[in-house]
Amino acid sequence: MSTVSLLPVEGLPEVEPGDDLSALIATRFSFLAGDVLVVAQKVVSKAEGRIRHLAGVSPEIERSVVDLPAPLEPMIVTTSPSSTLTDTPRSASIAP
Repeated sequence: MSTVSLLPVEGLPEVEPGDDLSALIATRFSFLAGDVLVVAQKVVSKAEGRIRHLAGVSPEIERSVVDLPAPLEPMIVTTSPSSTLTDTPRSASIAP
């Protein structure tokens, strides 16, 4: 019988831009062979400094970015093989 256990990494401080997230986690948790670590994107973004302060967000601009025709139809989004996780734009194609 297989079991799955979900254990929090306790004692993490508030993560700030520039923090070494892997070091923060590694010093607070003992991993065993076969363990899987799952990290929320929010804390990764905070460590990378990818945060926005709500005071600087204009609702009108944000709304225009997410305005989509309704109803939405299922679609498949694929990125080009040369895509990397950088700040540069990536090419993508959308198929209905």
